[in-house]
Amino acid sequence: CVFTNDLTPRSKYPKGSAGYKKTRIEEGASIAKGQALPTDLTDDDKALLYALNYTIKAVTTDTEKFQFNTSIARLMELLNAIGKYQTSANKNDALLRSTVETFLLLYAPYAPHFTEELWERMGNGYSIFNQAWPVCDESKLVKDTVEIAVQINGQVKFRVNIAPDASSEDVQNVTARPTPGVHTYLVTVTDLKPATTYYYKCVTSKSESAVMSFSTIDGTDFTAVYVTDIHVSYDDDDIMEEPLKQEAYTVHRMLTAASEKSDIDLLISAGDQASTGLRTEYMSLFSSPLLTSIPFALCAGNHDRKGFDFKYLNNNPNKYNKGLSSYIAQDYWYVKGDVLFMVFDSNCTSAITHRNFAKDAVAKNPDVKWKVAAFHHDMYGIMSEKRMKYSTDYLRPIFGDICDEFGIDLVLTGHTHHYSMSNAVFDDKTTDSIVGKDSITDPKGTIYMVSGSINHPRDEADTQGDVFDENIGYYYLSDEVLYNLIDFSEDSIKISTYTIDGDEPIHTFTINKTSAQGGHPEYTEEDSKRCDSLKMEFEAFFEEFGIFFKVVFGRPSILKKMK
Repeated sequence: CVFTNDLTPRSKYPKGSAGYKKTRIEEGASIAKGQALPTDLTDDDKALLYALNYTIKAVTTDTEKFQFNTSIARLMELLNAIGKYQTSANKNDALLRSTVETFLLLYAPYAPHFTEELWERMGNGYSIFNQAWPVCDESKLVKDTVEIAVQINGQVKFRVNIAPDASSEDVQNVTARPTPGVHTYLVTVTDLKPATTYYYKCVTSKSESAVMSFSTIDGTDFTAVYVTDIHVSYDDDDIMEEPLKQEAYTVHRMLTAASEKSDIDLLISAGDQASTGLRTEYMSLFSSPLLTSIPFALCAGNHDRKGFDFKYLNNNPNKYNKGLSSYIAQDYWYVKGDVLFMVFDSNCTSAITHRNFAKDAVAKNPDVKWKVAAFHHDMYGIMSEKRMKYSTDYLRPIFGDICDEFGIDLVLTGHTHHYSMSNAVFDDKTTDSIVGKDSITDPKGTIYMVSGSINHPRDEADTQGDVFDENIGYYYLSDEVLYNLIDFSEDSIKISTYTIDGDEPIHTFTINKTSAQGGHPEYTEEDSKRCDSLKMEFEAFFEEFGIFFKVVFGRPSILKKMK
């Protein structure tokens, strides 16, 4: 009998002795008759009733078709469900007994002597074959939720339960969350005063951190560290072993070197903080104790979009919740000193959304002197022909127009891993050259900058076949780790670029402004026609829809565009 281990004693000890173990059926049989079935069902109750009625329906059908082997298989599944229910802290004895009795009725045609004996042991009258055949309750087969497997890059990462009639939007909201069992707690502090140090600590039911602190700035002067493509990686590769530890330590070394040169008031990262978008990568990224006192403003990169956790490990202010966005990020803005920072999610190519966000941010902060944008994808640097085409077809019409219209002074980007700085650009053309210069006053356009990768820098050998954009004013090719100290003041932005082990900067450049407008040309209605916003809106929608399902279900993107 296939159920021997569950229907007959599982012990070498005599029945009634201390070592004797009851079978699952005997445990059910030991429950007294006459108890009322539960009316308020728990999730465990519903799961057992689903398994029971599914088995009734399947065994009835299979037995009538003489498909005995599949009937036995369904009965084994029900027996496993009974065993699982017995271990539940919320089990109901009456439901357990009723389920065991139904199991015996279904099994009776296949093991008449066995089931007759067990039926009698349960205190039931003679005979099991005088009982009515069980009837399936179809209402118990309607599940409140169904389980779906969530895949990232073709691999199942976790499973979630969702309503069977859930819309695609509901599926996105449920699956786009951190790994089950991981909780993130976001805290917002308001009414901070300038030139003040605040102390805090993190407390859970099991642990309490040391006291930590952060300080607010006084006035308009402050220093930010700008980096990009940190690429903390979960998987070992050909370059290094245990990359989580080593690459996180590189971040700490970089912050230490920067802190020795200046007090750091802000850390800006232009995307691809992680290589595969996993929680462990971000936890390693945040492991430096220096980050307990430095605000960290992150952009979403294409590698961050390989998972879901980026969305839940950020607490960004002033998020723009209108229009299209990628499933991990939204545009957001913040003000520090006399600078309006606008952070765009360049994974999303919705020109309308990005422009409306910029318009809203600028309107809410009319008195700032400086406007700085940050996003991941480079526009005027050193890149492959495919990336250059993507820049000219999408990035420049979208973000170039926005920078021209709203007078953006400086754009901080990443993606290509090659350090470069553009001339002042307006209408996709150089308007003020910075070649051979270390400063510029009231530039007639926007300066676009991309820094090298923290953990995966690229040198000259990596530029084979790449295009050097004609608007580049300065570039530096090296496999050294680079970071940038940006000193913001009322009248200037000074950028000093260092290697991680260098005492002196490899490059410095200063942007001066004599007024809020500076040298930015007037943006006309004719300029606004350069971007086909409606066309890009449709493309952005279908691209985001396709990439979301690729990440969740491992399917190809609907709109295949090389990033």
